[in-house]
Amino acid sequence: MKSPHGRVSRSVGVLGAAVLVATSITLTAQPASAVTTVHNWQTSQGGDRLTAKTDLTFATDSSTPDILVDPTQQYQAIDGFGGAFNESGWTVLNRSNVTAAQRNSVLDQLFSPTNGAGFSLTRTAMGSNDFSPTHYSYDDLSSGTDFSQASFSVAHDESTLIPYIQAAQSHGSFRIMASPWTAPGWMKDNGSLIGGGSLITPSVDPRYYQAYATYFAKYVQAYAAHGITINDVSIQNEPLNPAKFESTVYTAAQMADFIANYLGPTFTSSNIGARIRGYEHNRDTWTYPVDMLNNAGTLPYVSGIDFHPYECDFGQSYCDTANLGLFNQAKPGYSTWMSEHTDLGIPNASDYPGDERWGGEIVDEMLAGEGGYIYWNMVLDQTGGPFSSLSDAQEPLVIVDTSGASASVSYMPKFYELAQFSKFVRPGAYRIGASGGANSDGLKSVAFKNPDGSEALVVVNTTNSAKTVKVGEAGSTFSRSVAAHSTNTFTWTAPVNTYHVIAGSTGTWGAVNGDHYTADAGFTGGGTAVNANAIDGSADDPLYQSERNGTSFSYAFPVPAGRYRVGLKLSENYFTSTGQRVFNVSAEGATQLSNFDIYAAAGARYKAIDRTFDVNVTDGTLNLGFASTVNLAKVDAISVTPIPSTGQQFTSAVNASVPSGFSTGTGSIPGFVFAQDYNTGGEGVGYHFSGTGGTDTTYRSDATHLQACTGDTYCGDNVGWLADGDWLNYTSTVNVSGDYDIHVAVASNAAGGTFSINMDGQPWIASQSVPNTGGYQSWQSVNINGVNLPLGKHTFTFKVGTGGFNVHSIEFSKIFQLNTSGSNPIEAEWYATGGEGFGSHDATAGNSFTNPYRGYLRGGDTDLEISSTGNFDVGNTENGEWLKYVVYNPTAKTYNLALKAATTFTTGQVRYDLDSIGNTVGATTSIPATSGWQSFGTVNTSVTIPAGYHALYVYIVNGGFNIDSFTLS
Repeated sequence: MKSPHGRVSRSVGVLGAAVLVATSITLTAQPASAVTTVHNWQTSQGGDRLTAKTDLTFATDSSTPDILVDPTQQYQAIDGFGGAFNESGWTVLNRSNVTAAQRNSVLDQLFSPTNGAGFSLTRTAMGSNDFSPTHYSYDDLSSGTDFSQASFSVAHDESTLIPYIQAAQSHGSFRIMASPWTAPGWMKDNGSLIGGGSLITPSVDPRYYQAYATYFAKYVQAYAAHGITINDVSIQNEPLNPAKFESTVYTAAQMADFIANYLGPTFTSSNIGARIRGYEHNRDTWTYPVDMLNNAGTLPYVSGIDFHPYECDFGQSYCDTANLGLFNQAKPGYSTWMSEHTDLGIPNASDYPGDERWGGEIVDEMLAGEGGYIYWNMVLDQTGGPFSSLSDAQEPLVIVDTSGASASVSYMPKFYELAQFSKFVRPGAYRIGASGGANSDGLKSVAFKNPDGSEALVVVNTTNSAKTVKVGEAGSTFSRSVAAHSTNTFTWTAPVNTYHVIAGSTGTWGAVNGDHYTADAGFTGGGTAVNANAIDGSADDPLYQSERNGTSFSYAFPVPAGRYRVGLKLSENYFTSTGQRVFNVSAEGATQLSNFDIYAAAGARYKAIDRTFDVNVTDGTLNLGFASTVNLAKVDAISVTPIPSTGQQFTSAVNASVPSGFSTGTGSIPGFVFAQDYNTGGEGVGYHFSGTGGTDTTYRSDATHLQACTGDTYCGDNVGWLADGDWLNYTSTVNVSGDYDIHVAVASNAAGGTFSINMDGQPWIASQSVPNTGGYQSWQSVNINGVNLPLGKHTFTFKVGTGGFNVHSIEFSKIFQLNTSGSNPIEAEWYATGGEGFGSHDATAGNSFTNPYRGYLRGGDTDLEISSTGNFDVGNTENGEWLKYVVYNPTAKTYNLALKAATTFTTGQVRYDLDSIGNTVGATTSIPATSGWQSFGTVNTSVTIPAGYHALYVYIVNGGFNIDSFTLS
């Protein structure tokens, strides 16, 4: 791919599209034990508003925390948090009864990182929208056309948007994305700024698309002339919404054509530095950006994809952040932002219950992989306006009440919810591991690591009571009681563990995947060179155009002890054939690339090629060496990122048919972890074996100690030849916290073997004895009952005490502990493990709803789909199917069972059986028609459950409905 960006660095006004962090970094060694004092801020229904709480201190503690923070688990880069500039906001801030002091105070609260929220990612409209007093574009004509854009002018913005942004710039630095609501009316097939309509297509006259591309370029240049850098442009606000106000409609193919053949090339030829972002509409149509990116012509130009979550507000089905995961699966490697969300209605600064959802929403968006979050209007008046006659009142972050003789300013609770993130999580941060714990019901959490190494954890308590939360990292913990209905941010210092540098450059760059690259640092020796040619195979040309080169040079990066993945970006920009540049690369003294020839590996000049390798660091510095064999060694960009010392989760070959109906390997708990699916990383990382063994090398490339299992219908491979002190790591995601029964399948021809299990490096399950099962392929379960499992991703270490046995699998069976004095909600998707005929029965082979992402949640044939309630439901129910749930009832009780179901039929029927199919404990209940397949109603019946452990079956008498969940109360 050819990139439109022909330079490594460029002049910027505030925070350039490529200037995402600092212009350089200083590498300073930091102690690994820097985690000590913890600062805490809280916003709550009880009255706290970003209120500083007393400091805490980490203390050594080997017990299991409620939330485990793991900086070696690194996810998406963060571009920032903020809101949108609109004409209405500046109009309100400049009314006659608003003082200059009030105006400056509002801007300080929004943009100052020290005095206020420190908003770092913002949005502005290109032309008018529904919060503009008039309808306008930058090239309005009474008649005719203006293909050359001779009449283009941003004069209208010089009294509103431009001074608004300029005033904000004096209070803080931020990135700006510009989004048009409409093209000029004369360019559209409806001839109007409002009411939808599309750009006149190239099949009619290509001059319209080209004129609009020129319009974008002139806009960026005009704002730059006013000292405002437009860092990003979105093609269109909500391209599928033919709104009654300003709007323009695109198909995915039309947007792709405009980017690939008009806007991208125009930005290149005009040397426009703004990056291009696509889509910017709701998540329920997540396939739109996939279809757009399937046009290969877009790949050199698109730097990210934006989403809105309004399908959640307006009752559409499939409202779930999981759709972002589906996009990321289909088109990995793109940064994504939530670029607009708001509430409708008259603003009320005392409505904490209405606003607290924003804290939880931001957590959900971050956990789904978003790298940016932009609220809609930052400032409006007490009426939720002023707004266009074609729009309605909406809630801002800041209310400026100008109804009296003197104006007053109020901050919505949602402002503080957003500030709990924006103030403490800075551009260039990364989301890191934060696994919720056993006491986390009603809690949401997400953690980040900033460019300076400091860490931030946000915990949202949505319950009616305070909760004591124990937070742990690296064997130390602190505890804090978080108030009922509160959002809490905890911060502490920690060492830097990530570097992204552009070799030989003083510039910076934001990669398409979101990584923030800084100027060259950490080097010793070597010279530099720059080549401005476009690079094939990458949309990040500046990462391949400059280089550090020499016969011998090195880099040193201070990092805590641990494992790291080193990435090298390389392009042969000088030599024209193989054999003209050959060199070696070492890490920590060990050769990683030997006699490497960039041209030979890439197959061409000016073509990007990446190489990665993993390194273990024990001395606090990661050292890289480059040494020439033929001509000069070189490197274009370097990344250093942490990876868990326990290895990465293995991509299991276990699927919905092998073994039939089981959960997919190590990925999801409740479910099975198969012994054959130990982590990647090899000896000392994924596993340790003190001896040799193994007869099956076909399952995985690093197969060791594996043999084909023959004693079980669902065997696959087992791990054998286990000796004293051997161990295996398994990384899995616990989707439901709480109590489990664990069944470890073992085989041995003699008693005496023992094993234990650690979780996240801490003792968890004490030593267990392995019985004589009668042979090495005669499987029995060692049962450990009533074990508590925390929510989130965890690494389990299976440790052999005394060897001499085989292990096949570990079943994590969820036990729903019933509260006889309260309600017990149970999601439909968490039926029992064991697969077809054990945990569930599905009459028709195949999972209808998750195709082509089969087994997206659990695998098997049971038909799961994303539910309008935000979780999953079981659909396609047919006569005779059933779902099994294991419950523990402390005291015999007759419960009301309330089933949430949705259907358009009137013939559905369900009954409830206990311990075996046919042992009915509740009357057969009819399922009435609801208003749709995602509109869930509740049907009630009584079921009597004796004390103790029981299997509760939901049995489908007559199918044709979806099941979301049921509650026992």
